[in-house]
Amino acid sequence: MKHFLIIVVATFILAACGGDEQGTSEKKAATSAPQKTMQSSDNAADGKKMDEMMIVDHSMDEIEFEIRRSLNGVKRMIEQYKEEGFDTAELEAKKEKLEKELKELLSK
Repeated sequence: MKHFLIIVVATFILAACGGDEQGTSEKKAATSAPQKTMQSSDNAADGKKMDEMMIVDHSMDEIEFEIRRSLNGVKRMIEQYKEEGFDTAELEAKKEKLEKELKELLSK
């Protein structure tokens, strides 16, 4: 009896999950609208257009994010050090270095 119950449940699950592939492919083709892809622009110099699909490399964005995050952290540390009366010369130098890196990255 236990095996019969397992077979019935498995049959029900397979019938519910499966489908008739012949009938659905014709319906799907008729009902689905053609998908449009983004056209490349002049601003997307780091992307490559391949068969109406644009591939964009986000490595520069990740680097910019890391530099900006570090820069914001250093700025907050400078504020905190000033409030507590500590010397901020080393942090100011690090801030200038990060600003220089960011400016170089954005000028590429």
